Amino acid sequence: MIDVTSKDPKIDDIQESLFKLTTTDESRFVHEVLKIFRSQHRKCRDDKEILQEIQNYIRENKYHEILLFLYIQEHRHNTNFHSLLAFMYYWGIGTSIDAKESFFWYKTAAENGDALGQNELGACYGMGRGVKLNNDLAVYWYKKAAHSGSPMGQFNYGSCLASGDGTPTDWKAADYWLNKSAENGCSNALDLLGYCYSAGKGARLKDERRGYLYFQRAAVAGHYGGHYNMAECHQNGTGVSKDLHQAIRFYRKSSDEGYIYAQYQLSCLFRIEY
Repeated sequence: MIDVTSKDPKIDDIQESLFKLTTTDESRFVHEVLKIFRSQHRKCRDDKEILQEIQNYIRENKYHEILLFLYIQEHRHNTNFHSLLAFMYYWGIGTSIDAKESFFWYKTAAENGDALGQNELGACYGMGRGVKLNNDLAVYWYKKAAHSGSPMGQFNYGSCLASGDGTPTDWKAADYWLNKSAENGCSNALDLLGYCYSAGKGARLKDERRGYLYFQRAAVAGHYGGHYNMAECHQNGTGVSKDLHQAIRFYRKSSDEGYIYAQYQLSCLFRIEY
């Protein structure tokens, strides 16, 4: 199997991949990578999770990420590839990491009406990725992405409206976009709505039980914060019966998903329990 994580791949590895690519449908493979990339974004997966999914697919098919990058570079005039090319530059998939080049291709995708690219361009401006930080432009592109149907764009725009980050606080509009995002399966939106119900924030009346159920839905949708918040609810008896054993169970799930605060809470609870 080819080591696709290597930045200095062996010539034999690339030759093996080239042979494989010339005897299979290269276009099908690349479009499957594109499908994974876009479907994972629609599920609002973290960038590192998307990266792992793509690298796993490359490994399973015994290809090399350098060849994937070269194919997409060769077809860079195809607007379907612009956001994926930007992602590859940002994470160094088959090429060296280049945040400015990543920004260029997200901007190209966004200006061509790609909802994914619009959301990611907003993130570039919001976090200063390859460009000077600009909250106003971040909100502008999140709004574009939200109206274009990006679940993550809807979440990001709703979050900005809720926090007043780069735009005046507007809880009514925030509530609309967060619910729109949740309806489209965004686990981040489900988790934030759970918090809004639990704490009675914004346009939501306090309803701890409903908040817990939103955290549960977020967890089912793959959000590590969902399991963490469910654990806190069980630990404190918020919207559900107080149960330290259940709290430990959900902190463990959150910890297994890599959430460091869950690991800390587990250590505290084990000292209490044992």
